[in-house]
Amino acid sequence: MSQDLAILQQKQTSWSNYAVKLHNGEVSLQLQASEQVNRLAALPTTIEQVPGAEEDLKAAKATRTTLNATRKELVDPMTKVLERLMIPEKSLDAPIQKMEHAIIAIKKAEEVKKAQVQLKINEAKEIELHVQNKLAKFDADCKNYIETTCQKAYEYALGEGNITADKHEVYIEQVIDLRGNAQKFADLMPRDTFEPKYHTFEEKSAIVEKFKPTEFNVFADMFKACIISKFLNYDLAVQNKDVALARAQKEAEEQRQQIEREKATAEAMANINVSAQQMEIDPSPTKALKQSFEVDMEETFENAMLILSAFTANVTKCKDKTTTKKWFGFSADSAAKALAKVKSDDNAFAPQGIKFKVVDKL
Repeated sequence: MSQDLAILQQKQTSWSNYAVKLHNGEVSLQLQASEQVNRLAALPTTIEQVPGAEEDLKAAKATRTTLNATRKELVDPMTKVLERLMIPEKSLDAPIQKMEHAIIAIKKAEEVKKAQVQLKINEAKEIELHVQNKLAKFDADCKNYIETTCQKAYEYALGEGNITADKHEVYIEQVIDLRGNAQKFADLMPRDTFEPKYHTFEEKSAIVEKFKPTEFNVFADMFKACIISKFLNYDLAVQNKDVALARAQKEAEEQRQQIEREKATAEAMANINVSAQQMEIDPSPTKALKQSFEVDMEETFENAMLILSAFTANVTKCKDKTTTKKWFGFSADSAAKALAKVKSDDNAFAPQGIKFKVVDKL
């Protein structure tokens, strides 16, 4: 403790002596400067006075040089103290930078992970929409097949086939057996062409299985009902074929339009349902990284000219982004920083020839 007190007393004495020296030095500097200011106050007015004025000017410049050297000598101890006092704060620079890099690396990895999760969520929605649209198409294709096939069978019966009223029931059974069996509808099921990037086969299958297609036998029953309906009152139709055919064609067209409307409605509802799904990622316990841009170009004369040219071409956007006050000191580095700030505000900003890199910050 006594040793610390001795050191403290020694420092007090040193600083006290230095304060006296600093005061005396400051007074001396002021006196020397005042003397020269007074000598320079009287400006020459004739050519004869110029030689004396030049001597005064030379002496003032020499005095200024001396004052500068003396001032530096006076503050040198203080400068060294300031440098010593800055050592603790500078000692934090490397650890801070190391810690920042570690945090940024972890956050970037977490962002990549979340991006992958989001991509998988988005793809799951795409799979659902694809399956529902495929089933809507399958449903419409089957119903169109039923309507078209039954209509053709009816037109053939009244036309080229010349099926009489007493034989139309046998004809209907033949058409059902040949054209209306369940396998015909199985053949209409579209192939699954969706290739997932972020889901395994098993994961995709689990999503697909949530949506069941109408069973093939149901469409077979619909086929049977449709053709029986077409041939109702067939004994009257054969007596007035033109009227019967015209009515049947009109009804068939109306049915096809209804099928298309149902398909469009099913697709629209699927899109609405998928879009409305809220599948949120667990929030991060930390703040997201801040991203900005920097010009990423080798320091060459050609690149410096490119950067300055880009600044000039976009001066309206860039001028307010620079802190330059003295424009004669404006540099390619100042221009690069301004361009980077504009790019950070507007990602679409892409001046010709300028390359940027993304910089992550906490």
